Amino acid sequence: MSVNDTILDEITGHSVDLQRLEASVKKDIRRELKKLEKVLVADIQNTGMFDAVREQTKIKRMKALLKQTRETIKSTYKQVAKEHAKTLANVASIAEKQAVSAINKALTVQIASVGMSKQMLKSIASNTLFEGAQSAEWWSRRGEAFHLRFSDTVRQGMMRGDDTKTITNNLIGTAPNKYKDGALQANRRSAEALVRTSIQAVANEARLETYADNDDIIKGVEWVSTLDSRTSQTCMGLDGLTWSNPDKEPIKHSVTFPGVTAHWGCRSTQVPIVKSWEELGAKGDFNEIPESTRASMDGQVSDKLGYEGWLKGKSESFQRDALGAQKYELWKRDKLKFTDLVNQSGNPLTVQQLNTKLDKPTPKKPKIPNPVLGFNVGFDAMLTDIRDEAKEIINKLPKPNTIIRGDGIYYQTSKKIETPVTKNRADDRHVLLHEYGHHIDHTLNWLYKAVGAEGTSSTFLSYKRLKEASEIDARALGIGKGMRGQKEAMFKLKDMLKVMEDSKYGIKFIWKNPIYANVSDIIDSMTKGKFYNNHRMAGHGKSYYRSHENQMTENFANLFLLWSDKKSWAFTKKMFPSLTKEFELIMKEVL
Repeated sequence: MSVNDTILDEITGHSVDLQRLEASVKKDIRRELKKLEKVLVADIQNTGMFDAVREQTKIKRMKALLKQTRETIKSTYKQVAKEHAKTLANVASIAEKQAVSAINKALTVQIASVGMSKQMLKSIASNTLFEGAQSAEWWSRRGEAFHLRFSDTVRQGMMRGDDTKTITNNLIGTAPNKYKDGALQANRRSAEALVRTSIQAVANEARLETYADNDDIIKGVEWVSTLDSRTSQTCMGLDGLTWSNPDKEPIKHSVTFPGVTAHWGCRSTQVPIVKSWEELGAKGDFNEIPESTRASMDGQVSDKLGYEGWLKGKSESFQRDALGAQKYELWKRDKLKFTDLVNQSGNPLTVQQLNTKLDKPTPKKPKIPNPVLGFNVGFDAMLTDIRDEAKEIINKLPKPNTIIRGDGIYYQTSKKIETPVTKNRADDRHVLLHEYGHHIDHTLNWLYKAVGAEGTSSTFLSYKRLKEASEIDARALGIGKGMRGQKEAMFKLKDMLKVMEDSKYGIKFIWKNPIYANVSDIIDSMTKGKFYNNHRMAGHGKSYYRSHENQMTENFANLFLLWSDKKSWAFTKKMFPSLTKEFELIMKEVL
């Protein structure tokens, strides 16, 4: 059995242990939620709301009840989140040890090492993002949703004149239906989904960090999806795709790394691809047996069998259920491959999008027509290396009236761009793309309004579309409003983006990567200029970022620049998952 095959077997086996842990945690949380429901029912019964004759008294008592229960629910969910955080820290530790054990067992020598501190493991448990937020934030949201459903059910019951028993049944359900018909059943299901997703996300993040720490051994990661009837079409399309380690660049495909999970309830994992014996510097004959197995609903199957190959062995009815009738027909006519199920961002394609994609011939790489420039450098030449989708966007939307030599400014009234042109062509391209991002942001706003879609009262679309996403990412980074440790978080971000270098003029700061200045500016917008003013990082400063509009427009321009380069975008997505997700959605709408 080959090294990589052995690792796959080991990690697949460990996934079963995680499923058992997940079942145990779900049971504990169900018990806590049942306790909470009993307390809430008792509060309803004790409030005296239904004993009152006067309507005014009923309303007053109902308001008092809802205020009291809000605190009860908030407190319970806070405690659940606290206990779950401990569980996730254990999950991170177990996943790291399992990953190292699997690698060393496969290599038969102790090469890989456990290198993460308790603090690091705790950080992974607390800070791993899935669907744009951390575990604690998701529990807080679930608590708010719980209270909202509870409040709505109580209010509606009072308006209808229901008695206590009827309202209680509407909340928790009835015995004949095994309490699945109550309004709070949705909260139970969402809590279980959160447990499942968070455990898988943290385990995957811990493994990925372990692979990154051992990049002298591990050259890539492979997406492995569960082979059964519940596999999502997103994970069908991702199964078997590989990315480099640790930077997660696509290998022989164009799909951006989806992150630790592809969607809610995702059961997929990522397994390491170990360097060959030759790459590791070993000498001698190390011929390996190529075949291995992986788990499926049918037992062990060959690890070379991806989801598509596995599905071909199933019945026609099973295939139809898995793919849906229309996608099944495309697949049977050999017009659909499983890599066609997802786009470059890893999102599932609709039937309409698939038909459009499959019926059209492969388009030639788009070229940007040269507008009139005020300097002797072609526009197309300036933007040769950007991703094709960015070229398509530029081609699709109205162009600026003029692009001339200047300091790097966009004039929205005259639709004019000023950009520097020096010998440093890369820096010039960054400035041009940033300012062009402002033009796109401005253009999209009035185009959206022109077709009756959701524009904004601002002159820029970004003010409406990016504000909430920016706030979510700021909280995740520890720099949100009112967050403790903001100063410490900003120092960490500063250290991450810059390094110190000795020179004849003394110690100076340099950027680890040219694009980090744009990342720094996004952080500066989130801190309303503090990152620039207090930490001397790249940005616009406090006076400029007093305006929320300026914060969002600069975010959009920086995101357009970063999105134009796939490598830069991979890093940006890891830093700002909510912002990048919303930006990708806007770009998708335009395309």
